[in-house]
Amino acid sequence: MQIDEFPGLQVDDFRIRETQPQLSLCLLTHMHSDHLSGLERLSYHSPPVYCSAATRAMVLNLRHNNGDGPLKYHHLRKEGGGIEILQALDVGIPHQLTCQSRTVQVTLIPTVHCPGATMFLVDDGNTAILFTGDIRCEAWHVNALSHHPALLPFTLGQAISLYVDNTFEQHDNPDQHYDENSVGVAELLATIDSDNTKYPDNIHFALVASSTGYEEALIALALRFQTKIHLDSYYYHCYMAAADTCPLARQIIGLSTINPASARVHWCRKGHCENRDGPLTIYLSPRVTMSQSDIDERNRKLDIRDFPGGTYNEQTLFVHTESAIRYVLSQDGHTLLPGHIYFKFSRHASLPELVHFKAMFPACTVKSLAGEPIPQLDPDAVVQLKIYRKKAWSTPVTAVKRKMSVHSSTESNGDILDFLHQQAQESSLSTPPASPRKDSVRTAEPSIESTSNESKVLEETLRNNLDEWFNLKFDWKNSPIYGYK
Repeated sequence: MQIDEFPGLQVDDFRIRETQPQLSLCLLTHMHSDHLSGLERLSYHSPPVYCSAATRAMVLNLRHNNGDGPLKYHHLRKEGGGIEILQALDVGIPHQLTCQSRTVQVTLIPTVHCPGATMFLVDDGNTAILFTGDIRCEAWHVNALSHHPALLPFTLGQAISLYVDNTFEQHDNPDQHYDENSVGVAELLATIDSDNTKYPDNIHFALVASSTGYEEALIALALRFQTKIHLDSYYYHCYMAAADTCPLARQIIGLSTINPASARVHWCRKGHCENRDGPLTIYLSPRVTMSQSDIDERNRKLDIRDFPGGTYNEQTLFVHTESAIRYVLSQDGHTLLPGHIYFKFSRHASLPELVHFKAMFPACTVKSLAGEPIPQLDPDAVVQLKIYRKKAWSTPVTAVKRKMSVHSSTESNGDILDFLHQQAQESSLSTPPASPRKDSVRTAEPSIESTSNESKVLEETLRNNLDEWFNLKFDWKNSPIYGYK
């Protein structure tokens, strides 16, 4: 994508277009194929493409024909003393690079999407942009980003342009709230291994996913069942290449094997593992927008006495004659367990999460990476965001989520102010005197002007309490499995 503020800068999608300026600086956020377009055409006359070391290692191990062909990007390596096109930059450290005639400072910041994924902060001292790439903005990660040293000037009011991942717009309900992935994984484990109904020990579980980014689910399954994760040789070598620089890839390698007989959990390509495609395999499918009721219905467990009609295969597999749905007989022999399990998991941010993410930056403009502009993130409609930008970090996550949606009416402004005053009274942060309000009925709605003034007072008060705000220390360098060298 071309960056308006920096002509000649291209981030992801390196296809040449006649209308774009000559490329001067190229950045790659992660290794998924939809972001690599055009890399296969780059030559040694092209400018270098910069990315994290983990992304570089995985890209250089990608192959044609879904892993069965020759290396796809071998021409990006350094050969014969030439210039290496795909170059790695250390994460979290500012790098001085040149974009056309401008010297810019580029900082890679880890994101939650897949191993090696980063966002890019580009700053020339006068203009700054933050290009998120594909990103999941769960509360814990946004909290970490709010304490990142490179982003601190912009969380305190310096102007910045945000290029954000709005993949959610492609879904039927873009305003839908997504549970954190840890919730979906916990529900998946409960479905598979409840106290009363357990799958037989000879059952295998295969993750149905075509690209990386679901490592959290794989790791949880391996640890829960005390088993290895079977990776076919193609996936195994991709993770192995990144293991030195990416803790998440290193953890996957530590729990994986290329021997399918020694694992019950599989993430391997179709046709490359007999257990992955075998009759006693339960498929696990992540879903982003499927409703909880639909998931519960598809994962429903049945009493075998209610379904006498059916055929059995290898003693445990049961296929209901009328619906052709596969079930597995539980260890106790009384329950039919689903042969295909669905669970909630998203690698992209929801709209409420992006609202939360944007709230960190008081002086920002927002540009979407996909689809149309995002009305809920328009700078002219974010008075409410500025009201609780700092306060959100010291309030319970569940409470913040309840007030995360963007409202336009003055009544909604009043609701959020009530919410903030209530939360402030329960915290150590001092707050300005609240205007008299009745708990149940307001005598008059606050005017837009009074609401704006009250917002400014609260914002100023919160700024004056930054020392207390930063008591929520987050060691971003040693963050969970998504940290990088």
